[in-house]
Amino acid sequence: MKNKIVLIIIFSLIIIGLAAFAIFSLKGFNDGYAIKIGDDIKVSPGEYMVYLYEQKKHFEETGGADIWETDIDGVLAEDLAKQNAIDTVIDVKVATCQADKFNIELSEEEFDNAKSESERFFGELGSEWTGKFDVTYDDVKKIIEDGFIRTKVFDYVTGGYTIDDKEFEEYFKEYFNENKADLVDMRIKYIFKGFNKDKSNFDKVYDEMSEILLKARGGVDFDTLIKEYSERNEHTEVEMKKGLFESAVDDVVCDMSKKGDISDIIAVSNGFYIVYASDVNPIDISSVKQAEKENYIRRKKDELYRRQAEKWLNSFTVEKNDEVFSSVNIKDI
Repeated sequence: MKNKIVLIIIFSLIIIGLAAFAIFSLKGFNDGYAIKIGDDIKVSPGEYMVYLYEQKKHFEETGGADIWETDIDGVLAEDLAKQNAIDTVIDVKVATCQADKFNIELSEEEFDNAKSESERFFGELGSEWTGKFDVTYDDVKKIIEDGFIRTKVFDYVTGGYTIDDKEFEEYFKEYFNENKADLVDMRIKYIFKGFNKDKSNFDKVYDEMSEILLKARGGVDFDTLIKEYSERNEHTEVEMKKGLFESAVDDVVCDMSKKGDISDIIAVSNGFYIVYASDVNPIDISSVKQAEKENYIRRKKDELYRRQAEKWLNSFTVEKNDEVFSSVNIKDI
């Protein structure tokens, strides 16, 4: 599992505020490298292709095999994947340069783990792929070892972080209020009646809903009331989730604590709801808070590390092959 986490760190979309770099081509690589960082670090074309391979896999797992013609914030998905691979290589290499400064090295066990993971991953790539892109086992082993070191550098830089409990409590309150409709585990039935855009029949519809509510709380079967009165009875029961209703409904429904609860009349922009809780599993607040606390700490550590990585990067020059990467078709990788 730890090895898998390291791979995720190596190949995940790392955003650390790096300057945007031009995308370069596999054609005409001179001097035997794709990227040169500082005076001594040379990234081979094969090494870069492994990073790009993983970006391709990540994008297609997230958006499907047809994602490559998609425009993402003004950038084609293919160009973004290529750029992410470049940024990730630079992030990892710059981190490894700090290892000596922090007396960081891999233990014998970590070297063994890196070796095992390298063998597995090289096998995953396959001889046809590695031959096509001139990727050697040593390329893969170097990538995996660098990833292990990058993880240790990250831990060293962020190891002193302590959470501000008051700040987190404020954050969690806001987070919970915004996401509670997705956090609840409940199914509901509802009656809806709309009013005119000019609200000319607002009071009339409200009075009708008041009569329906009296019947519901008086024991009349809710399904019967839905069929007789609701303007939206295509679903007799739905799973509660964020975005299904306006926030006014979310706020009321998420406070319903047991099966059989019936809400008051809920006003929204175009009508009224009465909601019946057909199945409720109460939110385990402590579990939700603990999980989000871990996410919060991880994000704060990422922010801390990013700021430090930006400072390190300022001391490096980055050179790339002059030819653009337009000749690389990511679909062929």
